[in-house]
Amino acid sequence: MRFCAPPPPLPVGPHASGELALYTPRKWTDRMQAHVRFMDGDWGTWRRVALSITSPGGWNRACGFQFIFDQAKDAEIRITFETGASWSYEGQYCLGVPPPDPTMQLGWLTEKTPNAEVQRVSLHEFGHALGFIHEHASPEAKIPWDREAVYAYYLASHGWNRATVDAQVLQVPDPAVIEAGNYDKQSIMHYFIPADFVLDHMERGGYGELTPMDIMWAQKWYGPPPPLAVTPPPTQNSWKIYFPFGSRS
Repeated sequence: MRFCAPPPPLPVGPHASGELALYTPRKWTDRMQAHVRFMDGDWGTWRRVALSITSPGGWNRACGFQFIFDQAKDAEIRITFETGASWSYEGQYCLGVPPPDPTMQLGWLTEKTPNAEVQRVSLHEFGHALGFIHEHASPEAKIPWDREAVYAYYLASHGWNRATVDAQVLQVPDPAVIEAGNYDKQSIMHYFIPADFVLDHMERGGYGELTPMDIMWAQKWYGPPPPLAVTPPPTQNSWKIYFPFGSRS
């Protein structure tokens, strides 16, 4: 089983105040686009990640916020494929990460990763980049955790202590600091929860596509998608995307 890991601590910066609540939505408030730069990895994996986000079924087709895969030097979203965990800073907190540090890591993806897994991981981590938290952390989820089983698993597999497991998996945020609707156990933002993690022995999560509720919330925050479809370039030499708001040279 693989789970999104917490990103490194945010450095001191304009969006990195320790006064901010852990689960406050990081909705982008001053822009409707973010440029994306791949810092390492292979071009074939770049392309599949971009396709996951820009093709039908991706975030760019779901809402007005657009991820621009143009390798911009000053990109707000900077991705590494360093081996290990996958994680992303949430929403505009990416602006608090000084270049050239990455804002997202897709550590499970390689040229041999099946397309379905590339899509699942990409949609999940870019969902964080939009500002969404994990769906299993929703106050509406009311998941009957077997806490000792969860602690034991993450200690053995990730080396996480109880405080990290509480913060990343078990903690339910104060409803006053998040926007939350009905619980969506099929959300792309939901961890896969195996039967032996919960007292009712019912699996949850682990799906690989955006749900209608994922799309509804994305549009609530960012409006409907622009009329002009955004598509990845056909070749490595033409790694350039033109989009409704213009282009970057």
